[in-house]
Formats: sequence, C-alpha cells, structure tokens
Amino acid sequence: MQFKQLEKVLVLDIETVPMCRTMEELSPVLQEEWKRKQSRLPALAELSPEDGFAKAAGIYAEFGKIICVVVGELELEVDHVKTIHLQTFASSNEVELLMQLSDFLKIKKQYTFIAGHNIREFDVPFLCRRFLINQLPLPTLFNITGKKMYELDFLIDSLQLWKFGDYKHYTSLSLLCEINGIESPKTNLDGSKVAATYWQENKLSAIIHYCEQDVLASAQLIVRLLQFRFAPNLNVIYEPSA
Repeated sequence: MQFKQLEKVLVLDIETVPMCRTMEELSPVLQEEWKRKQSRLPALAELSPEDGFAKAAGIYAEFGKIICVVVGELELEVDHVKTIHLQTFASSNEVELLMQLSDFLKIKKQYTFIAGHNIREFDVPFLCRRFLINQLPLPTLFNITGKKMYELDFLIDSLQLWKFGDYKHYTSLSLLCEINGIESPKTNLDGSKVAATYWQENKLSAIIHYCEQDVLASAQLIVRLLQFRFAPNLNVIYEPSA
C-alpha cells in the first residue's frame, strides 16, 4: 500500500451486547434457537442457557445488537500521520445508530478502505448482518454479499497483517499493542465486561470511551504494521457525537 492511500482509510471498531437483558425476554423461538446454539459451543457447556446468553450472545449477530461504533479518520503531514479524527455513533436504538453510520459513510465517499483488528471475521460481518436484520440497505462500502475472502482487499485487518499468512492462532489487540509499544485500550474495561456494563450498570459512556480507545490503538497498530509512522505530537480530535 502506498502511504498516500492511508488518507483513504477509515479505522473502525464496534461494541456489541446481547439484544436484551435476559434470555427470557427473547421470543420462544429465539430462546430455543439460543439453547441449540449454546449446545454446540464447548466453552459454554458448563453454563445454564440464561448464563450462556448473558456471557456470549452479544458476539453473534442473530442474538446481539450494536450499541457503539467509532470511526477514525487519518490525516497526513508529509510522511507521518499527524491527526486522528474520532467520530462516535452510540445509542440503545440500533436502527437509529445504523442509519446515522450509513449517512456518515455516504458523506465520506472518498474513503475506500476499512481498517481495524479482526474486522474481517467480526466487525464487518456483524455490521452487515445487523443492517439486514433491521431491514436497512447496506452502505456501499459494506456491500460484500457473495464476495470471497480474496476479494476483500479493501479490508485492512491488523490481525491478518500480523499473521503473515499463518492460520494457526488468534492474537489479541492488547497483546499486539504491548509488544509494539502502544498503550493498550484494555484498562478498566474489556470485551468480556461490555454486556454487564451496558445491561446491569447502564454505563454506555464507559463503553463509548473504551471503543474510542480501541480505535486509537488499532490505528496506531495498523500504521506501525504497515511500517509507517506517526507525527511526534499526534493530535487526537474527538468529533461531536452523532
């Protein structure tokens, strides 16, 4: 990738939770579907369906919803990334959130790359599925229906960059940040605590901050892995929330 192409990159991260507070709030059909789903997940074998739903439903688009999306825009100065603009979309109303994100992407037509950590297997597929479940049209940049993995070269994934063709294991964002000298976003909150923070503590603001820090860390990691640099005094601008 030529360095100038970084000006066409949007760094993205989403936060997801179970679609409702408890499994009992699902329709009878979805309750049975969740039990069937959980029965195929060895990691949840020791949990009741109710506890399994609270712990893991948020990572499946069929049983979860998106509560926060943060997008980072990179601004260059000569051969350095000088500024990162962070735009946040957060709401308990997922349809409203997705429509705002779609409108934002329409304005940003000059951007042709989406970047993030594990976006190929999580963030982008989850977003696409939730757009369709909510009967909303897919944004042009996310319209990847029927495309094969090798056709998704517009998705810049730091997990894939780090693998260098290796298929054997997953490497977390926090680990890659640590070994690359980047401040980790996993401080007071991590992905395993997002659902409880939202449904039990009602602290969407804490999740927004965590997601923003995830995007900032992901952007720094991707720039590092592409062997480019940040300006000595990186400027982070938090744009007004949509």
